Amino acid sequence: MKRLVSILFAIALSVTMTTAALAATVIASGPYDLGNQFSIFSKVGALAPGTYRFTLDLTTSFEDLDYLESDIVKTISDNMYTYQDGLGVVLTGGDDVDQDYTLLQTGPTRYAVDVTVYPDHSVPYPDGGHDDYYETCCSISIFGSAESPGSYTLSYAPVAEPESWALMIAGFGVVGAAMRGARLRRSSMEHPDHIRNTPNCGRSGIGASNVAASASPRTSRVCAGSITPSSHIRAVA
Repeated sequence: MKRLVSILFAIALSVTMTTAALAATVIASGPYDLGNQFSIFSKVGALAPGTYRFTLDLTTSFEDLDYLESDIVKTISDNMYTYQDGLGVVLTGGDDVDQDYTLLQTGPTRYAVDVTVYPDHSVPYPDGGHDDYYETCCSISIFGSAESPGSYTLSYAPVAEPESWALMIAGFGVVGAAMRGARLRRSSMEHPDHIRNTPNCGRSGIGASNVAASASPRTSRVCAGSITPSSHIRAVA
């Protein structure tokens, strides 16, 4: 029982931590402006490597929208280092490349898109130079207009990695197996006579004869391939 409680506590803690990690962060929210229009300009601080889901929730259904335009921009920066005689490896330039993402409808009043931020990395060259890459997410521009008043909420949340879900599912499986084992042990304790008087089907020959001979006719069962002594047969009859 103590072990089962410990397992349940560990799984509950894992679920709590995962849920907390996936909690959404609200970027902007509010009512539509005059004329039922809304616009969002925002910039999220540097996000750690991972996949994030940006979600726009409206109180207006898709059929009541006049238009919706969105642009979520992730910037990939490149610092270029090259080898120069007498100077060694020095910074000689850089470049910024924008990747644009558009919100897609995922429900009657919901729009979302996933953006992956990759870790910083470096690409080396034979002469000692290298390119260093890092990503910044994200700047956001959203425009919309509706036929009726309403409100909007823009948020983002980390997307759970497949390994996290697999760990949680495996944890629930362990809990289920532990609970089943506990029920079987409790059943054995509540019905000891049945367990003691049931022949062992895994035995054969003399072992099976001894078990069958000592079994109670009321609860015993005859196993295929076992040898039942004639005295036990007469007792059953």
